[in-house]
This record gives sequence, C-alpha cells and structure tokens, in this order.
Amino acid sequence: AVVSTQSTGDYRLAPEHPFPTPLLDTQYTVLWAQLNAQKLGIDPSKVVVMGDSAGGNLAAAVTHLHRDELDMGKHNFPPIRAQVLIYPVMQAYNHHEGSYSRIKLPMYNLKKYVSYYVAGNLSLIDRVGDPTCYDGVPAYWNAIVGTDTTVRELEVKRSLEFSPDNMDNVYCFPLLETNPAGLPPTYVLALTLD
Repeated sequence: AVVSTQSTGDYRLAPEHPFPTPLLDTQYTVLWAQLNAQKLGIDPSKVVVMGDSAGGNLAAAVTHLHRDELDMGKHNFPPIRAQVLIYPVMQAYNHHEGSYSRIKLPMYNLKKYVSYYVAGNLSLIDRVGDPTCYDGVPAYWNAIVGTDTTVRELEVKRSLEFSPDNMDNVYCFPLLETNPAGLPPTYVLALTLD
C-alpha cells in the first residue's frame, strides 16, 4: 500500500502576473512543504511535484530551479524526489513538429497564453511556435529532436528576471535543458495530443 499526503499549491496567473511569478509561487509551495514536513507528517526527501498542461510546465520548471538553487547553495532542502508531468507545455519554439503538426490544436490560444506568460501581453504572439524567429536555437533544436547527432554545448538562459526575451529560458521552457544531471525520475503522460 502507498501512503501519501497531497498538497495543492495555487499560483498567480498571467497576464496580470507573468513569469517568473507563477514559478516563484510554485517554488514557494515546494519549499513550504519541505520546511513544514514535520508538521505535515511527511518526509521532506520524498516530495514529488505534479502538474498538467501549464501546471506540468511549472512542475518541470520548479524541479530545474530547485536543483539549480540547491547546487548553488541557496537552500539546503532535499532534492525533489520525482516529477509527474501530464501533457506539459515544455517548449514554445516550434509548433510545426509532433502533435502540433498532426492535430489541429487551437494554435492562436496556445500562442496567446505563452505570450501572456512570458511577456505579460501579446507582443510575442507572432514569435511563439515559429522557429524562424530565433537566432541560434535551430542547431540546439535539431539536437533535441534527433536530426543532428553532434553534441553541442549551448548557453541557455537560467533567469528569474521578467523579460520578453525569456523564450530561451530553461525556467520558462524546461525542454531547453542542456544538463539533465541531478534531475529526478520523471513520468510524462502525453495521451494522444503529444
């Protein structure tokens, strides 16, 4: 039998609260659970994060942030034990591949939500999902999708600063991660859409 305690965190939403606010709210929930583990009757080393869609993005992003800040000595909480990502939004670079090309998803809505999350407005709506709008990312993207087998060490952004230039920020779009070392086991549920 599996015994678990679940806690649900809330986060402020874009466009009123663009990145990094939702991620920082999610991080606060994780750290709060670990800090209050004794009161909650849980083991702080067994915290698992889970989310669906935009929440899956936040679960993955907070896992990266938690690992990075632990590595930098910003906190001494245990690593996140695992992440469960249910049809997560992991990138906004190319909406011409995979499920985006096979299934007629409401692209305008997806672009609108991503632009609100990153910029707090619709200023990025024409860049979201269009790989021709980015310098330097195509080589990295080709490595991700397997069309380029050479290993590349590319600089990706790791920032908690608000900026419309966060389209290449790992904390906005975790699929851009170039260093998976130290990330926990991950379960991804994609269903038929991804």
